[in-house]
Amino acid sequence: ALDRLATGLKRTREFSAAVGQGRFDTEYTPLSEEDILGKTLIAMRDDLASYEREMEAKVEERTEVLKRQTDQLEAQGEEIRKLYTDLTSSIDYARRIQGAILPSDTLRKGVFDRQFVLHMPRDGVSGDFPWFHKLDAWRLMAAVDCTGHGVPGAFMSLLGHNALQHIGKVYTQPGKILDRLNEMARNVLHRGEDSSLEAKDQVPDGMDLGLVSINLEQRKMEFAGANAPAYLVRNGEVTELKPDKRAIASFEPGEFRFNTQVVSLEDGDMVYCASDGYSDQFGGPRGRKFMRKRFRGLLAELSALPVDRQEEELRQRIEAWRNEADEEQVDDILVCGVRIRLG
Repeated sequence: ALDRLATGLKRTREFSAAVGQGRFDTEYTPLSEEDILGKTLIAMRDDLASYEREMEAKVEERTEVLKRQTDQLEAQGEEIRKLYTDLTSSIDYARRIQGAILPSDTLRKGVFDRQFVLHMPRDGVSGDFPWFHKLDAWRLMAAVDCTGHGVPGAFMSLLGHNALQHIGKVYTQPGKILDRLNEMARNVLHRGEDSSLEAKDQVPDGMDLGLVSINLEQRKMEFAGANAPAYLVRNGEVTELKPDKRAIASFEPGEFRFNTQVVSLEDGDMVYCASDGYSDQFGGPRGRKFMRKRFRGLLAELSALPVDRQEEELRQRIEAWRNEADEEQVDDILVCGVRIRLG
């Protein structure tokens, strides 16, 4: 009887060890009807086996969920990559289209032999664009800032450039050019506009620009501006030509006429037109805007330099200003400059 008891206890110990090792299929027979320990071990084995099956089912379920989520993320990632590729291609195509209309250096030199254009789009393509044109003895230059930047701004720049090219075949007086540009832009941008909409609900599409028309034979310059000034620098002194506080396409034709200012010129003068992107750029030691006053001072400082040096200096100064506060470029930047040579 003692041997049978020792053998039974050995089986019980081996069974306990097997259950502890996770072998829940191990068979075991209680020593007797009164073997409470054996029956308890069998119940524990069965409970553990059931729990293991339950956990395995949950693991399989969650593995399947994770697999589906991973597949979804991979599909979404592929879709995002495709959208990014399409977007990049669209921007590259828009850049090529815009590049085709922007005046080349050769075209600009055909209007003014000493000139520069600093053009820094924020998003590859720009809502700012320069315009150079010549009609008879008049030489025209403008810096145009269209609503928006990126691809939407680029579409606006196409509209503005084509309109100016059409108007420039007939008119040379800046005020009349801006009047006609406002009329054409208004007709295109607000055609079929619902007059019942409040002003705040209407899309404020339009343009700001400063435009100069220069006659070297008459030694004079005419200027008109729509929310954008021009600058005349003579012997280090800056004269800011104030614009009218109206944007192109912001009012019905005939409601307002742009004013044309006339200024005499001297040999060596520098004339600048610019969008507000330069003066509105955040940076510096306190992360503030560059501001128009500082911009005027910079033009006075650089005006004696050759025009190509001026462009490079303007680029370096605004980059240094922006990087000092680790700021992103906030808007398209455009500065156009012309050296006046008389005789």
